Amino acid sequence: MAKETSDKTAKKRERKRNEEKVIFSWKIQEYDDLSFFKKYKVILIILAAVLGLWALYNSNYLLTLISVLMIFLFVYFANYQFKKFKVDITESGIYVDEDFYPFVDFQYFWVSPKSYKKKKFFGFRFDPRVKKHDLKIPVASKDAETIRLFINQYVPQTVAQDDVLDIFDNLFR
Repeated sequence: MAKETSDKTAKKRERKRNEEKVIFSWKIQEYDDLSFFKKYKVILIILAAVLGLWALYNSNYLLTLISVLMIFLFVYFANYQFKKFKVDITESGIYVDEDFYPFVDFQYFWVSPKSYKKKKFFGFRFDPRVKKHDLKIPVASKDAETIRLFINQYVPQTVAQDDVLDIFDNLFR
């Protein structure tokens, strides 16, 4: 029964999406490209293996375990294929792939003051009764101002907020 209900709402949402006019549309990648791991994968694995063997020789089993985990992480990130998402902005809300976020569910939004790799980030704060998290969407810097003006018609804008992760991210760039 729950499966049928979710199918009906998904079909309704898809029908509504097809009827709505898409104002802005673009594709984004899940994360920035981690080409560092691809370029230096072999060197990083050799260094972690040497560190692990040295730790094993000195009976430091915790460091050996950490080295083995580092090798797995290097291999994983070097071979990971990032997902691509399609973002559509309509007059009623934002679609990120199949997920719909109506403008009425947002309390306010902000635009990150700094651009990174020709991208700006739009942050949306949900009404606490709807969801307890924020939505952050990267936008090309050249389109950011026109998208900001359009969204500002439906959602009030506030001053950009840097959370702790953004502060650390900016420190190491």
